[in-house]
Amino acid sequence: MTRLSCGALLLDPRHYSTHTVAVDCLWAGVPVVTRAGPRLTSRVPASFLTSLGVEGTLVVRSWQEYAQVARAFVRSGSLRRSFRRRMQGLRLSSRAFQRSTYTKKVLQLLGLAWEVHVFDGERDNGRKNLHAVGTMG
Repeated sequence: MTRLSCGALLLDPRHYSTHTVAVDCLWAGVPVVTRAGPRLTSRVPASFLTSLGVEGTLVVRSWQEYAQVARAFVRSGSLRRSFRRRMQGLRLSSRAFQRSTYTKKVLQLLGLAWEVHVFDGERDNGRKNLHAVGTMG
């Protein structure tokens, strides 16, 4: 994370996105410019930026806008510093960065899924049924 915080900007590529690298860069305060594409893999950083509430500037609709935003961040140290300060606040307040809460929820859902699996195995003599087990919300 320390090395990432030295970066000025991350440009999310066209077809295969940066996924966790983008999340790590945002944690370090590095802006990520992205354009959501048609595939799931090309929408991950845009989705994360939206969950943080910073999509207005960094999630663009065209490649021309992508280049304009990238140039603005590269040329303006004050814009980058402002973004870094905003991300420092979001690291403390945003649910997207609350890893311990997320981990507890995942473990609860895995436990519930296991209970459903065991119960179904006992009840249905080995036949497996698909059940909805919960949500992360």
